[in-house]
Amino acid sequence: MNADMKLYVVGLGPGDPSLVTLKALDTVLKSDIIYVPCSGGEHRIARSILEKLFAGKNEGSLPQVKDLEFPMTRDHNYNKSFLEKNVAEIISDLAKHKILSYAVIGSPTFYSTFGKIKQMLEEKGVSIEYVPGVNSVDACSARSSINIASGDDSVLVTTYRKLLEIGSFEKYDTVVIMKVPTGSFSLERIRNLMGDGMKYIYARRCTMDSEFITEKAGNEDGDYFSLVIARRY
Repeated sequence: MNADMKLYVVGLGPGDPSLVTLKALDTVLKSDIIYVPCSGGEHRIARSILEKLFAGKNEGSLPQVKDLEFPMTRDHNYNKSFLEKNVAEIISDLAKHKILSYAVIGSPTFYSTFGKIKQMLEEKGVSIEYVPGVNSVDACSARSSINIASGDDSVLVTTYRKLLEIGSFEKYDTVVIMKVPTGSFSLERIRNLMGDGMKYIYARRCTMDSEFITEKAGNEDGDYFSLVIARRY
């Protein structure tokens, strides 16, 4: 057993490999194994980033990349069985390898799948070291040329589902809405809910080849990698 059981949790940024930090690059390159969560389309994007980072390097010296399945379901018992299986696999690998990394898109402390197994790993004696990455809010605000906050501005970051439970938005200068519905999505509905006096930006897959950003209040094809930024005038 590896006496110092340590797992690096690495943020690969929002999708553009050039936005991967130097520390993140160094960490994944020195790893023996890199875990990639299979949840929605995340593993395809994470694997694509890793492939581009590894391009041109000696294949024999590259780390093994392993998928960890995280089903998109609210069935607690079903989810728990997969989480326990993932934790057991990481613990088993830690007994045989020195450097293991868990790679996610965005930043690992911000709506990351890793949060589902962090406590379980710590209870098994695994220490966690986070390597932060550029998150989707930073990426989309930069690509949209919209400031999230300045001075004493108040910012709310929430999910679309929780947004529907909030009664008033007057005290917020900026509202960031994550996890907008998949399929047809109406920016107009959010505008009607939150009111006038704000600039609304819908952004999908920022910094990726399929990036899409609009201020128009039409029906859009929302997906897991979409968000809305509402900024008060």
